[in-house]
Amino acid sequence: MQVYWVTILAQIYTQEVKILVAKMSEGDRLYIPEFCPIECVNILWKNVRFQGMPQTEAEQLIYKLLALPFLHISRLKSH
Repeated sequence: MQVYWVTILAQIYTQEVKILVAKMSEGDRLYIPEFCPIECVNILWKNVRFQGMPQTEAEQLIYKLLALPFLHISRLKSH
């Protein structure tokens, strides 16, 4: 199901994002900056406002996005 939200918002790096999401489902870890989910949600809301995406669809995709097992860089312990 994660690949679905990538397909809806076809952008220049869609193929690379599909690979990252697939690898995450296989157990790979993806470390992201803390603000990354906020930026992704912002993209979805822009699609609601300017591209006609239904709000309910965006909300469902946001829940799925936030359920992905991202690891935030800020949570890493520095040595």
